[in-house]
Amino acid sequence: MRVAKYADGESCIIYDIDVKNILAMLLENNLSSLQDPMGFSGYIYPCKTEAFKQDAISKLSTAVSRAVKARNATIDGNVKEAFDFWNLLYNNKFPDYYL
Repeated sequence: MRVAKYADGESCIIYDIDVKNILAMLLENNLSSLQDPMGFSGYIYPCKTEAFKQDAISKLSTAVSRAVKARNATIDGNVKEAFDFWNLLYNNKFPDYYL
């Protein structure tokens, strides 16, 4: 829901910018619960337990760091380095950089 709301406010999506911004927004909000938009269950919680939530926040923090480094590498013109950080972020599932 938060991602959809974020995207709705954008005139276009630029993935290396917006993925970083979305991850940072989720971290800033501390993976807060959401009110059920259908009104059936009250709130939707991000995790079953506080321990799972803390683990998710830790992983999200790492993801934000990698996305920031990837974006900075792109800005600096180091596309290969950016690909390396995106690959880390996406658990080695990001396409390889070829040149």
